[in-house]
Amino acid sequence: MSCGSCGGRSEVTSTDDFLNQVRAEAIRARKLYGSFHSSHEAYAVMAEELDEFFQYVKKTHSRTVPSGARKELVQLAAMALCTYVEVVE
Repeated sequence: MSCGSCGGRSEVTSTDDFLNQVRAEAIRARKLYGSFHSSHEAYAVMAEELDEFFQYVKKTHSRTVPSGARKELVQLAAMALCTYVEVVE
């Protein structure tokens, strides 16, 4: 399934591709950094990833953002996944 609003421009061409990248990033991050110690830490990490995406958004006035923003969105989604698994009761 392609993202209708992506218009085919993305390296991530389907929902499955995106989810595979998110899964791989979550595994990579857990190997490097371990699990979150608290919901506060999880929030801070996600806020940092969102801010890194926002840096790309602020640089453009078009509907799209530079390709580097994809990495930040994958990392944000991966941290949301880790938070869901590790922090939410």
